[in-house]
Amino acid sequence: SSIIFKVDEKQQKIANIKFNKPKSVSINSAYIRLNNAKKILNLTTGKFNRNEININLNIEELKLAKNVPYQIILECNSSKSFQTKKQAFFSIIENPKNNSNNYAKISDDGNDYDAQIYNIQKTAGNSIKLLNESGIKLAFNDFTNWSNLYTEFWLKSKNIINDFFVIEKQISGDTLLSISKNEFGFISLPIKENELKRIDSYIGENSWNYVGIMVEKDISNVGIKIFVNSELIYSFVSDNNFALDNLNFLMNNNNENSAFAIDRLKIWEFGNNIELANKNKHFISYDADSSRLIYQNNFDEEMQLNFELPNKKLKIESKNISYQNSDAPIFSKAPKLTVTLGSSYNSIVWYVQEYSVAKEFEIERSISNGEYEVVFKTLADDDPLKIYYFTDELISENEVAYYRVRQINRDGSEVYSPEVKIGNKEIQEFNLSQNYPNPFNPVTSIYVEVIIPTEFRVNVYDLVGNKVAMLYHGYLAEGLHTFEFDGSSLPSGIYFYEVNSPKSQIVKKMILAK
Repeated sequence: SSIIFKVDEKQQKIANIKFNKPKSVSINSAYIRLNNAKKILNLTTGKFNRNEININLNIEELKLAKNVPYQIILECNSSKSFQTKKQAFFSIIENPKNNSNNYAKISDDGNDYDAQIYNIQKTAGNSIKLLNESGIKLAFNDFTNWSNLYTEFWLKSKNIINDFFVIEKQISGDTLLSISKNEFGFISLPIKENELKRIDSYIGENSWNYVGIMVEKDISNVGIKIFVNSELIYSFVSDNNFALDNLNFLMNNNNENSAFAIDRLKIWEFGNNIELANKNKHFISYDADSSRLIYQNNFDEEMQLNFELPNKKLKIESKNISYQNSDAPIFSKAPKLTVTLGSSYNSIVWYVQEYSVAKEFEIERSISNGEYEVVFKTLADDDPLKIYYFTDELISENEVAYYRVRQINRDGSEVYSPEVKIGNKEIQEFNLSQNYPNPFNPVTSIYVEVIIPTEFRVNVYDLVGNKVAMLYHGYLAEGLHTFEFDGSSLPSGIYFYEVNSPKSQIVKKMILAK
């Protein structure tokens, strides 16, 4: 982890930074980066709270300039691991007794930072490592009819990296886009005349970050969007059209004492909503029905990349790349499960989505919200097309059963399928009323009465199933909750609002009439 800070005009000779850490996290060392060099810092703990950490900075001794960002690196270990779950990490605190030392504070509401801590899985396989004077070139050929080209990959970097991803014209060598990482760990992007969005994005040291580059083409313009960890950080429009067959995509490292790793590189002609890619960034593969996959490399086979695709639309060249075991957050995908109620039994059918990692399956059942129990076990098959079956006894008419598949992988990790409910007894967690007014223009209200407090999602979709708004995602207490939907930026038509809880789903129709 790290802390980015600036010294302001009111700062004293000594700056003191305090923060709380969770009990499960230990901090091995801390250092500040100054002119690409590391200065070790002393850490002390609170007198009455050993999870309170103090760092004293001598402004004059360290020669810290005013209004310049500096970075403190914290090397940490955690005694607990959480796969894709969030844990409260470090919270900067303010000294209530002595404000003259300018203690930093996250926010007025005291919210903590979130950190994702996960178990490394062998599903990730290998990644490629690019040291100085190494790289990959992707040269596009004979692309005429295209609209959206999306490139996605996982990136882990060390030190400053100039131009780690570049889009250039093949003939002239003109650069359309270059992405770098500066000395403070932030993404650095060129300044363009027709910029639509630009926000700071921190990717840090030796941590994996998900990067996506969307090239969008209409009749006369080309737009480029940059996503980091599923967030749009940069976009601009180029007012001069260009042909894709004249482009190179470059991933190069021409920086001494720097390195970066790449895993799970995918290039699409992408026709789906970008949210689909974001939701599946932790998986090796996923289905995108309105898109066409041009190229994917998980880098599990150690080889230099010098070949042309059979359709000759993409030529790949590499230089001095090396391979290493990957610790990227790439996980096995959950099995697909369906349960059918028969006349005398329940039919459970499932199939694995990544057969090469699966070792064993367990069918678990919960009756009327009780604990899950294993009712069936079987070993995984090497056949990628294998479909698995199990029949279970019927439960009584006034009970409801939930089934799920637990997939145990070869490396000891595990993943669960979504649970499926079967039975006649409904467990009502909430009521959903018709929106008001309806029809509406352009604002309407959606009313959710929560009976059982739990996690909820409230989304709005258009007639073809595209999500146009996420109104809420989180915990709701018992009682009536109101959500406002503003359709001022949408065309007239029929829309659907959907409310999901862990065990229920209700969808209703509404009409936007302008």
